[in-house]
Amino acid sequence: MWLTSGQLPAVTGDFRTVGGWIENLRRALERYRPDTHLHIVSWGTVAHAPFEEGNSTYYAIVDPTSRTRGERLARRWRPDAVASAIVDESMSITAALAPDIVHVHGSESFLGMALERVSVPAVISLQGIASAIEDYILSAVPLTALLRDIASRPFLHGYGLIHDNADLKTRAAWERRTIAMCSDFIGRTEWDRAVIESLRPGAHYHHVDEVMDPAFYAAEWREGTPANRDVFCVASGSWVKGIEVMLRALSILRYRLGVPARLRIAGQVNEQGIWPYWQRLIRRLRLQDAVCLLGALGPRQIAEELVRSSVFVHPSHIDNSPNALCEALLVGVPCVASFVGGVPTLARDGRTALLYPDRDAFLLAAKIRRVLCDRDLAVRLGRAAREAALVRHDPRSIALRTCQVYEEIITRSQGLAKGGTA
Repeated sequence: MWLTSGQLPAVTGDFRTVGGWIENLRRALERYRPDTHLHIVSWGTVAHAPFEEGNSTYYAIVDPTSRTRGERLARRWRPDAVASAIVDESMSITAALAPDIVHVHGSESFLGMALERVSVPAVISLQGIASAIEDYILSAVPLTALLRDIASRPFLHGYGLIHDNADLKTRAAWERRTIAMCSDFIGRTEWDRAVIESLRPGAHYHHVDEVMDPAFYAAEWREGTPANRDVFCVASGSWVKGIEVMLRALSILRYRLGVPARLRIAGQVNEQGIWPYWQRLIRRLRLQDAVCLLGALGPRQIAEELVRSSVFVHPSHIDNSPNALCEALLVGVPCVASFVGGVPTLARDGRTALLYPDRDAFLLAAKIRRVLCDRDLAVRLGRAAREAALVRHDPRSIALRTCQVYEEIITRSQGLAKGGTA
């Protein structure tokens, strides 16, 4: 049984929503391990009866406590309020289905607290790791931005930087409770392993990579891509995404190094609390005509952007295993990324990408300039990146490895039940 903190594209019908990588894993299991049946339980706003898709049955848990505007406002101002009804329902479904194993996708959702009263073997996939990133979310936010945030109307309605920070710290607290209840974890990078060894000493760590959307396997950046000097980023409205560093690097490129680069950003950044600050920064740096906001894009649209761009940049301040970078490496577009978290596991500096110290806009600008001006380097990085990524994200290998992990955990649990040792 899978527990997911957001409804998957099979339910919402929108692959721009969260959970695309989970849906991709389901498809891989359906193709390469058809003997595996999944019960996928998620909570969200879409109510539906259980339905089957391939080798899976989907179940919905709809939040019963946030139907009115006042209730939704109270929830945003009190992120510590756990929806116990949702946790109870997930445990009821678990008891009724009696799965061989429970797989919690993401350690930072309160849905994982269902493990408190579940006796089934369990494993948790590491995604955001809120406990490791909670200190980063406001670490570089200027005081003026915080003061503007507090004085804004969105703040009164429970949105913005301060509320985002409170929400992340709440999820970090939930996460620590969830991690304490589980002894098996799935991760993808050396950073994942280091974090879980610190948060849960003695835990069993399993390396399993992620299956990407088919669009990124099919698309390929080639040597003939026009040298349009377009820089492409994928970002959310979170401060940790480092867009302010990218904007400063863009200004350096255009006005100090004489490189007329342009920035294209995918994601709903202009609907988030950080957007007013970025907007003022764009004006101050005279970048109004050099920045294009593309909004939320689906996988096929992102793949098309990657193919047409000259370089992909991932300027995040912290990340465990950024899907956006993995997608770019898979397409084979030359990449520049900050040396943080799990990024060095995914991208080897000078071989499959160029890495720079976090928050250093000058070095970021220099690395981008190298890719834009050295065509041979760009092609070499792109080819090596795609070659390595095709191996890392091979759907068949990942499906087989996932089932191997399940079987190891189940076997060990059965041994413990018979009086064995871990």
